[in-house]
Amino acid sequence: MREEGIFSHKEGGSVVDQHERRMLAFRNSIESLGAEAMRDMEDLYGNNPYHNPNHLLLVAKNDTRILQVIKNTNPDSGLGEEDLLLGKLEAMYHDIDQSVNSEKTKDVVDEPYINNLFIEKYITSHEDKLVALEAVRILMGGDVSEEGCGAGVLDMMGRIRKFKDDLSNSGEINNYIKRVRVREQPKIEQNSAGILLGRMQIINEKAGEKVFTDKQQHLADESIRATVPFFDVGLLTVVQPELKKDSSYHAFALALADLGAVAMNGPGMFLREGMGVLDEDHLDLTECIESPERIEGLSEERKKYMKSRLIGWRKFQKLFLSGREKVVTRLLEERKGLSEFPEETLKAVGALFDWESSKRVIDQVIKEAETMSLEELLRDTKKYIGMSEDDARIAGEQILGRVAA
Repeated sequence: MREEGIFSHKEGGSVVDQHERRMLAFRNSIESLGAEAMRDMEDLYGNNPYHNPNHLLLVAKNDTRILQVIKNTNPDSGLGEEDLLLGKLEAMYHDIDQSVNSEKTKDVVDEPYINNLFIEKYITSHEDKLVALEAVRILMGGDVSEEGCGAGVLDMMGRIRKFKDDLSNSGEINNYIKRVRVREQPKIEQNSAGILLGRMQIINEKAGEKVFTDKQQHLADESIRATVPFFDVGLLTVVQPELKKDSSYHAFALALADLGAVAMNGPGMFLREGMGVLDEDHLDLTECIESPERIEGLSEERKKYMKSRLIGWRKFQKLFLSGREKVVTRLLEERKGLSEFPEETLKAVGALFDWESSKRVIDQVIKEAETMSLEELLRDTKKYIGMSEDDARIAGEQILGRVAA
C-alpha cells in the first residue's frame, strides 16, 4: 500500500524521511478522523441501543484482529501498519450515518402470529393441522396458487380469513400490531462511505498532498459498501452480497467484523448486540423494555403477544447464529486455493469464531426465558442492552456455568 516518494515534490529529504513524515501525517489523520467519528456518533446516536459508539468500537476491534491474523499468517499479504490503521478507520465510519433510520417506522399486523393463533385456538387433529399449515403457506405468498388447491385447503383459507376479519371488526387485532423501524439499506452504507471519503479529501486538500492515497480511498469505499446487509430467508440470517470472492482484505475483514459479535467476542457480547437490535428496531417493545411498569393496563392478549415476541426473539437469535456460522464457513471455503488466503490463514481466521459457546449460551437463555413472566423477560432483556464488554464477559461465563450445572 505504501507509495514511496509521494511527497517527492516537497523540499529535499530522503525517501525514508518522506515516508516517516507521511506516516506521521497518516497516523495523526487517522486519530483525528476516528475521534471525530466517535463525537458524531455520541452526539447523534449515543442513545441508540445498537448502532451507537460501542458498536463502532467493537467492529473496529474485530476488524483489527482479522487483518492482524491475515498479516501474521500470510507474509505475502502486503498488509502493514497503514492497513491496520485504515481498517480501524473504516470500521469507525461503516455505520456513522443513521439519519435514514431515525424517523421512519411502520405499524405491522403480525400475520404469522395471528395464523398460529388460529391454529392454536381451532385446530385439534394432526390432519387438520397439515391442511391449515398449507393454507397459511399459500396465504403468506407460497409457491402454490389457490386455483391448484383442494376443497379442504380452500375451506381452511376461508376460515382463516374470517378469523382475521373478526379480529379487525372487533378491534382485537390491535393486540397483534407491532411498530418497527424501517431501515434503508444500502443508503446507510453509501452515506457512511461518502462521509469518510469527504473527510479524507478535506485532509488531503488542507495538507496539499495525498495523506490518503487514491488506493486507500478506494479501499475505504469498497469496505464500507461490503457491509450492506441482506436478510436471507433460507438461512434466516444476514448476508452481505457486496462482499465478493475477489474483494480486498479490507472488505473481507470489515464485513466479517461487522457481524462478528455473534461468535468473536464471547457469548455475552452476542446477547448484548442481539438484544440491542431488538430494542432499537421493535419500538412498541422498546417502551416496555425501558419501563416494564408500562405493561400495567395492557390486555392479557397484548401481554401474551409481547411475551411470545420476547421469547421468539431469543429463538430467532439461535437461528441467526446458525445461519452466520454457515455463511462464515462458506466464505472461508470459497477462498480455498486463492493465493491471498493460504490454508494457515483460513484456519486462523476461522479460529477467531467460537460458535459452540454462543450456541450453548443461547440454548440456556431460551430455556430460562420460557419460564419467565413478561415483566421478568423485559428486565432480562434490558440488562444486556448497553453492557460493557467486561460485564458481558461475566454474564456469558455465568450462563455457561448454569449450562454445566
